[in-house]
Amino acid sequence: MPFWGWGKPDIDKLIATKDVSGLMRALGYKKDPYIRKKAAEELGRLKEKKALDAIGQCLQDSDFSVRVKAAEALGRIGGPEALKYLLAAAHDTEQKVRFQVLEALGRIGGPGAISAIIDALSDREEAIRGVAAEAAGKLAEPAAIPHLIKALGDRKAGVRLKASEALAAIGQLAFEPLLKTLKNTSSPECRWASIYALGLLRNPAAVETLMSFASDSNPEVREAVMEALGRIGEKKSVDTLIQALNDPEWPVRKKAADSLARIGEPKALPFLEEALSKEKSKDVEHTMRRAIEILK
Repeated sequence: MPFWGWGKPDIDKLIATKDVSGLMRALGYKKDPYIRKKAAEELGRLKEKKALDAIGQCLQDSDFSVRVKAAEALGRIGGPEALKYLLAAAHDTEQKVRFQVLEALGRIGGPGAISAIIDALSDREEAIRGVAAEAAGKLAEPAAIPHLIKALGDRKAGVRLKASEALAAIGQLAFEPLLKTLKNTSSPECRWASIYALGLLRNPAAVETLMSFASDSNPEVREAVMEALGRIGEKKSVDTLIQALNDPEWPVRKKAADSLARIGEPKALPFLEEALSKEKSKDVEHTMRRAIEILK
């Protein structure tokens, strides 16, 4: 969009006066990307639909920071036309642009959005895979479940965490795939992520399987089991949690004590008192004392 021919626009004044026409013209001021970026940002904040096409064109701007703000603005405005421009920019060469496009897709959804998000779960950049998982959770589309299950084995912990949270956001349709993954995977990282997601789902049908991993060789997996059992809150898991009060790793003992407090079963009280008498970790000791107070 060409800008008027009489010099640099006063972007601060245009923003202060909410001059939509002036801001739209400012998108075409080629001499300063800062002007274009601020104009796109403000038009997005105003959710100005008549500026949508002009902002969409900014996704082809030579300056990546302008493209980032254009994607953000389109996510705020929403609608089919915004989606069209965002999908066209999903494979931008600049990571920060792809990141913002995916955030916008997760916000507005629509036909084709979940396919672009699923595709991004295989991106070479950790940040992109992570935001793609987050966007999939926001849309809660069942079509993403198998791809998020695969992401539970991602080499980066942050991506695994977001995939777990996304599966939990999708809901109980993810339950059986998660349970199957937990039973079949040989990866402790994938076991941890599956257990974490199952805990977030709070489905009592997971308890028996979760308890079977209470003696897992990986302490982080055992810790995740204790936390998940506490979230679900079934009394039949109390004996497993009591046994974990003697785990050699203090984070496992702490989670076990905390979960016993959450479940609130009085039969755990003497076991907590006994474990407290020999506990050497101040952190765990504090948690056990709090659990004892709750159960008394």
